[in-house]
Amino acid sequence: MTERKLSATGRAGCVPRVLLTAAVLLNVARASAAEPPAQASPPTARPVDAPTPQSTESGPGWQFHGAAKESFRGRQSSIPDERDQDVDLYLDLAATDPSGRFVAEGAAAAWWDIDGTSRTPGFGLRSLRETTDPALWVDVYRLSAEYRSPSDLVRLARAGRQEAEHGLPEIFDGAAVELRPARWLGLFAFGGRTEHFYELRPKVSEDWLGSAGAVLRPVENLKIDIDYRLLSEDVPADSEGAKTPLTTNSYGVTGMYRFGEWLRAKLYARGLDASLSNAGGAVGATNQERLMGVEVRLDTQTVAIKEINEANDPYYLVLGESLPFARWRLDLFKGFSTSAGTYTLHIGYEGRNLLRDDETVFNRNTSRLYSLFTAADVGIKGPFAGLLFERNSAGLDLFGGQGIWAVGGSAGWDRGILRAEAGTYYQRFAYVYYQDVEELADVRVFFGDVRLRIREWISARTRYQYEAFDRELHTLIVGLTQAW
Repeated sequence: MTERKLSATGRAGCVPRVLLTAAVLLNVARASAAEPPAQASPPTARPVDAPTPQSTESGPGWQFHGAAKESFRGRQSSIPDERDQDVDLYLDLAATDPSGRFVAEGAAAAWWDIDGTSRTPGFGLRSLRETTDPALWVDVYRLSAEYRSPSDLVRLARAGRQEAEHGLPEIFDGAAVELRPARWLGLFAFGGRTEHFYELRPKVSEDWLGSAGAVLRPVENLKIDIDYRLLSEDVPADSEGAKTPLTTNSYGVTGMYRFGEWLRAKLYARGLDASLSNAGGAVGATNQERLMGVEVRLDTQTVAIKEINEANDPYYLVLGESLPFARWRLDLFKGFSTSAGTYTLHIGYEGRNLLRDDETVFNRNTSRLYSLFTAADVGIKGPFAGLLFERNSAGLDLFGGQGIWAVGGSAGWDRGILRAEAGTYYQRFAYVYYQDVEELADVRVFFGDVRLRIREWISARTRYQYEAFDRELHTLIVGLTQAW
């Protein structure tokens, strides 16, 4: 495999969400649009089924938090001799001193390909982590110590491996500081060596960043975040592995406003060197009393991103160029709370369209109209269900040209120590960047998932998934999670 560099900012492809609740079903709905949503958890996020760390007091007020996950995943394709077996391990630990001002934390994961890395050309189950022999991959996502205070001039001082809290997402080894010289003004700066989790043979000195900015609060409920970032990286110059230095300037402003508990709005714009690279915004309004609301979102990328700045396009060495596009979403919902359960109806429209280029792999024009109905505690406490009806189009014309009607849904039980669910859903395009590094089209998925709480701090999970596209794929996951 040639050398690949994949930034930690990457939102790993669109692994479909489980149809659990209305919110989760909506995520599945979003995932079927062509813009690569995420399995989409960046490596810094906890695994999809990792437990939430619990806290325990020990000694004179110290608090300790921990979470762990161990799982086996086996996959079998309909293509002869195409199978894969992996063990995943995850650990998340944190400790806070009695004053609550000093925190140490760390998170790491390991993947072991127990049946060995396949060298078969075109092997469809290859993972980006299967690049070395033995096929054991270990990543440290977070390892830092920090001082944090809500009232002092120095609000935050942190050193170690961490995620940037302002501007573009980025993982780096370095230091960060935040100051609050006035009630309406915050200042921040951070810098260090950037971390690319899927880069082979990295050099210690090749990738660095430095950032500074301000957070303004001119009036109540309004926050304006302004940041500048200098990024210096070595990027591939040819297929032989040669590299050339690249320095880029990224800068942006984000405004966020909240009115009471019912209205929130966000606008943002970013530049890259001399070009405007991204702009967009979102508005959401919710009436909790009437269980109804609306969400509107628009995002645009106005320049083609390839080697110009990896942090802005973490997939480019794997997937190719990211062409200029606009992406939008409108969702209306209404809930009904009755003595026989809680019911919610979502109606929405979303899409993605290239601004001026023709379609390519990973750069698709799609649009989607959907209706989602969910029910919880149907009749008695425990039963839940969801039904998703949608029209997927290959372009902006929803009912003309190439398009497909699709139905998805799930049903299950969630009460006490047991949660069980079975269902199906459809994806027009599916991306699993950290797994197969390919674009899948017209994917129909059937799944069954059972989780059992053995004790308050430990639970077990078994999940089976069948996917049908240009081939068939069976996946079995068995695991344990702990939280303490």
